[in-house]
Amino acid sequence: MKFLFKLIGRILRGCWLVINFIRQFIMNILVFGLIIGLIIGFSQHSNDNHPVLSGRNALTLNLDGKLVEKTRLTGDLTRFVQRFIGTDLPDEIAIHPLIHTIEQAKTDTRINGLVLNLNDLQPSGLTKLEMLGKAINNFKKSGKPVIAIADNYDQGQYFLASFANQIILNPAGSVMIKGLSANQLFYKDALDKLGVTMHVFRVGIYKSFVEPYLRNGMSQPARADLTRWINQLWQDYTQQVAHNRDISAGNVAPSGSELLAKLKQVDGNGAQYALKNKLVDHLFTRSQVHQYLVHLFGIQGDNSYNHIDLTDYQAIQPPLYQSLKQNGSQIAVLTAEGAIVDGSGSNSMIASDDMLNALNKVQNDPHIKALVLRVDSPGGSAFAAELIRSKLASIQKAGKPVIVSMGSVAASGGYWISSTANRIFAMPTTITGSIGIFGIFATGEAGLSKLGIHSDGVATTDYATISPLAPLPDDVAKILQLNVENGYHQFVSLVQKGRHYPNFAAVDQLAQGRIWTGREAKANGLVDQLGGLQDAIAYAAKTVKLSHYSLVNIVPDSNSQHWIGQLLHSEIGQWLSSQFPWMGQFISVKQQAPLALLREDPQHLFGYCNLCRAID
Repeated sequence: MKFLFKLIGRILRGCWLVINFIRQFIMNILVFGLIIGLIIGFSQHSNDNHPVLSGRNALTLNLDGKLVEKTRLTGDLTRFVQRFIGTDLPDEIAIHPLIHTIEQAKTDTRINGLVLNLNDLQPSGLTKLEMLGKAINNFKKSGKPVIAIADNYDQGQYFLASFANQIILNPAGSVMIKGLSANQLFYKDALDKLGVTMHVFRVGIYKSFVEPYLRNGMSQPARADLTRWINQLWQDYTQQVAHNRDISAGNVAPSGSELLAKLKQVDGNGAQYALKNKLVDHLFTRSQVHQYLVHLFGIQGDNSYNHIDLTDYQAIQPPLYQSLKQNGSQIAVLTAEGAIVDGSGSNSMIASDDMLNALNKVQNDPHIKALVLRVDSPGGSAFAAELIRSKLASIQKAGKPVIVSMGSVAASGGYWISSTANRIFAMPTTITGSIGIFGIFATGEAGLSKLGIHSDGVATTDYATISPLAPLPDDVAKILQLNVENGYHQFVSLVQKGRHYPNFAAVDQLAQGRIWTGREAKANGLVDQLGGLQDAIAYAAKTVKLSHYSLVNIVPDSNSQHWIGQLLHSEIGQWLSSQFPWMGQFISVKQQAPLALLREDPQHLFGYCNLCRAID
């Protein structure tokens, strides 16, 4: 029998060695392919001939992908991967260079109009669409037309299309405006069945992150808070579209009975409904769209209308950001996007060590006169957030102002790192606030007991017994709650000082984990000014009295973990997910359980807003 056990052990060890070898071999092949792809992509890019632009042209924006603060992979590598795997996958479109390009086209005499092809625009968040819409409105001041085209419009696509002078819909298509919702999973019954005890410590009656582990549904305070701000966002949506289209808000989103009655009038034809209710201007087939664009902009030699695509136009225009090495006064832009974690992380997170290294560049470079920090984060580790905020404060003490520009979300830990900036900008639809702290610790002694497994032993102190396999001592639980309360007091005190509130109580009544829209935050003083990144940059330049300067983009240094993160979040990762469905399921579960992102906090204290990313 002993020989049999040894044999089984050797077989298992051999299997593990084989599996490990295969895993390393596949990873090496992927990394090697990535390097080859970069070499090929950049060599081809260097040999590309830039297009020559002359005569009348429309700038065509084929927005095939998702609007993001920053792209994770270069366009060259993206194109190589798409050719390699033989498919077109959703791309990432950097919002700020796109807005910069539209501003350039406004004054370019060779550009006579803007065409928005929205067929493949992915859900990108109301704030980013609002920023792009603002740029389109500014472009229209030149007198050049903006034409939006799509076979069908979903809610986000239509919001952007509403800023155009004319909206064209396919006669077989429709406009789908369904409203906003925010949902999350609740795990209490499942945890009870598993015998897992969740020990929760928090300050803030609206701090709802922990509720899925304690309840089977939302608490009344969390529901009331969510109802308030999501209705505010929906009101912003309907009012903006109504203003853009010169129709009533009721025509944008009628009640169910009103919608049914109006659809009956057109025999259920969604396209005719959209035309009759002034949601669109024309019902054109694809060939009719082509003819119409030829009519507006003239015809090219290949029988297409006179136009230039976004990537070709950007290739012949000065970029938004300049080289960090050049001389002269500079304003730095640093993007903080994703969950906040301690240490070093992937490109989809705000890792404290990576951020501190980037901020050191800002502090030590004499050419950089001011920093604009672009924050798009629901928060994360309280410890990591304070490390970043403290470093920002040292940059301010060095005489370089820090201006925060909030993106779609700058809540909880995202607001923590922003709280003491010289000035905070936000869009009206930005989600911010959520000033609160929580700690969470799971023990599984009840589940182990069901299996007949028990924990026992000795310890020199009460604290030495802290373990996921044993009950949490009462004194330890009280200490952890006290630590959370201290963290909350620190958070509120920072906001009081940074935003110049008269006392602690004035901030406390706005805090308690409550979520605010950017418009509400401006009214209650959590935000100083409504505006986008360009407004923040202009304010930074004015603060340091610069009339001539260059923008530089500060990017945290990459490491091997960054490469793996980029790989899994890139077109390669999407292709792998399509070939291996379990990968997509794994990512979905990971997104539903963000504690996996927050496990690195040394004190187990978190400022994270789960509902801020849950809007559908």
